[in-house]
Amino acid sequence: VQLCLLGLLVLQGAGSKVGLSNELESESLEITSAGLGLLQKQLDLSRNAEKIDGCDDAGAPAVFIVSVGRSGSTSIMHMLNQIPGFDLKGHNINVLSSLFEMYSTRDSEYKTYPGKNYYAWTRSRTRNASLRLCSLRTLVHSELNPSPHARVIGFKEVTWGFSGHLLDLDLLMQAFPNSKVIFSTRNSLYDQLSSMKKVWSQNQYDMVTLANKVMKKFSQSHPGRTFTLPLEDFSVENFNKLLAFLGEDKNCEFTSVFHDNAGPTETKVDAVIDNSVIAAKRASYNSMFE
Repeated sequence: VQLCLLGLLVLQGAGSKVGLSNELESESLEITSAGLGLLQKQLDLSRNAEKIDGCDDAGAPAVFIVSVGRSGSTSIMHMLNQIPGFDLKGHNINVLSSLFEMYSTRDSEYKTYPGKNYYAWTRSRTRNASLRLCSLRTLVHSELNPSPHARVIGFKEVTWGFSGHLLDLDLLMQAFPNSKVIFSTRNSLYDQLSSMKKVWSQNQYDMVTLANKVMKKFSQSHPGRTFTLPLEDFSVENFNKLLAFLGEDKNCEFTSVFHDNAGPTETKVDAVIDNSVIAAKRASYNSMFE
């Protein structure tokens, strides 16, 4: 504070050193120089405040694949990752649930501990909503760590807050305002439950029926930002409709469909995918990777 005040005195022309000895004059110059340096840093921070608050990557496109499992979500992820510039991850060690729990806990505690203006409780009466969302976006970025060439990021997951009416997904969509959601479902409840029973040895009837109802309701309340693709409707035509929904160039289209988990199996770790099965026309995107 003292150094900054000295710097201000110099800026205001009040930093006269008349009558000072050479030694004191030299020391004064060093102190005021340091003060000016601190002032410059303050000015730089002030100029960057709007930029920091705005969070530069707010417009980053993202795609989130929501599924309860055994509905083709892995195939959807791999199909989309054939598009130049897409980098969607799969199953991220339940990272979203952890982040949502943290944000929910902070919201709950904040409501019972409002801002104060005295003694040890001095704190702001409000929070910076844009910075909170920015921090969530940054945490998701850090967990996904997408390719530097990615223009669309995101992930697929089967552990969503269906019992909480997908409030975790809603928060994620707020953090990524240009994101879109793909609901990976299955028309045949019997086939989906049978597949779960074979792979996971569990009866998931209650969870699946709840998830289907919640996804349908969420889709209705978020028109234009959600696309439902049942496993039974996998076709070149419908995947190209998905590309259109995502806003992809008309010159980019699928010519065949890849099924990752055909039959009662699940993806093996480090499984190799035959990319030759899918052909995407890359006319308008080749320049990005030259």
